[in-house]
Amino acid sequence: METLSKTAILKADRSGIGRAIKRECRAFFCRREQVRKSVRGFTLVELLVVIAIIGVLVGLLLPAVQAAREAARRSQCKNNLKQLALATMNFEQAKQRLPIGVASHLPTTEDAWGWGAFLLPFIEQETLHNVLLPDAPTKFLDAITDLAKRKIVQTKIPLLTCPSDDSPLLNTARKMNANGTIVELATANYVGIRGVDWISRVDAGGVFNSGTAVTLESITDGLSFTLLFGEKAFSDKGFGLRSASVWAGGTVTSVESCAARAQECASAVLTSTRYRIGTGEILYTDSADRPGVVRYLPNACSSNHGGVVDYALCDGSVRDIAESIESFVRDPADPATWGLYQKLGQRNDGQVIGTY
Repeated sequence: METLSKTAILKADRSGIGRAIKRECRAFFCRREQVRKSVRGFTLVELLVVIAIIGVLVGLLLPAVQAAREAARRSQCKNNLKQLALATMNFEQAKQRLPIGVASHLPTTEDAWGWGAFLLPFIEQETLHNVLLPDAPTKFLDAITDLAKRKIVQTKIPLLTCPSDDSPLLNTARKMNANGTIVELATANYVGIRGVDWISRVDAGGVFNSGTAVTLESITDGLSFTLLFGEKAFSDKGFGLRSASVWAGGTVTSVESCAARAQECASAVLTSTRYRIGTGEILYTDSADRPGVVRYLPNACSSNHGGVVDYALCDGSVRDIAESIESFVRDPADPATWGLYQKLGQRNDGQVIGTY
């Protein structure tokens, strides 16, 4: 009916059939015009309402997406610690001891390699180890003054980096003085657990020490109750502390030098359970501290995981430890007066560890 021309309609109009067809055609065209007039676009108000609804939905979904991403990053962080613990056990199988926390090569007693340099062959980084030769012995200071070796110690290793951390490629908070040349090393986020006491003692009671190695037999508190590695964020956590770690080592190790040149201290590869998790608050004072003054140092374990920090234990397991864990040191000489966190940091204090 739509294909009929106007001329055909006029000719058919002379008959009753023509008039009927004409009425039907007029009705058809009228309906089409009504339909055409009824089709219109969105008004501005309707468009704004739709945009607002979409915005609300995105706002509701975004936290869930961010939480899922952080869960994936945190899972990767825990896997990194797991691999480090397994690498340490493989090192122990090969050497019959654990890696030294920081080790100097005589005649120097200052610059020192960190445990990360010694673990390189056990974390699929043997090529880097063969260039550095920390066991050769190549002095750490000589390595960072050599341009070829400096590129190696400025290499960021994914296994030693927490994906939740916002750390830069080079640790700007850990500047080394290489005979007058300032050198920044690759950032790392994992540190060895030294124990409660600090750098003033060769053996602080933890798994990693300065200049001496620990054997598994000396971990009498049990492998599953002794901390091996912890993580350390670069972000300041609101206390003005930016640190993280480095994996290669440091240019000074003595107490006096570390006090004067803290950024260069080899203890950056280690941490003490003397410091409260997350804040870096020193839990007890000694002759090197100011009695009665609360101090914060960028040496504590910390993370961007929201109230918890991941740790690897000597049995190869990985645990989340809350920043609110029992943490205090009433008498540095008596482990019975320490908090749960401090007891976990010691390998042979003989204290009973409860649930955590």
